Amino acid sequence: MASAMQLDAFRVLHVGQVRVLTTERIRARFEAKLTADGEPPLDGDAEFRRLLVDDVRSGSLRLRRDGHWESDVDYFTEESAS
Repeated sequence: MASAMQLDAFRVLHVGQVRVLTTERIRARFEAKLTADGEPPLDGDAEFRRLLVDDVRSGSLRLRRDGHWESDVDYFTEESAS
């Protein structure tokens, strides 16, 4: 029986360096974007996972051939979280 892979962090290539991008940081970015758009906060883990899957499906967060991830969103600057 196949099991779901537990992901609490991604190894992301960022400005030429591999950094650890935690799901907490991603969630904070989603929450900040919702707040900025005047939307209510995330409605639990299911909505967070749905948004994360949407980013993977759209290619905004993608796995590289070398096994590292890359993203169109800069999760590592304070400006991206506001």
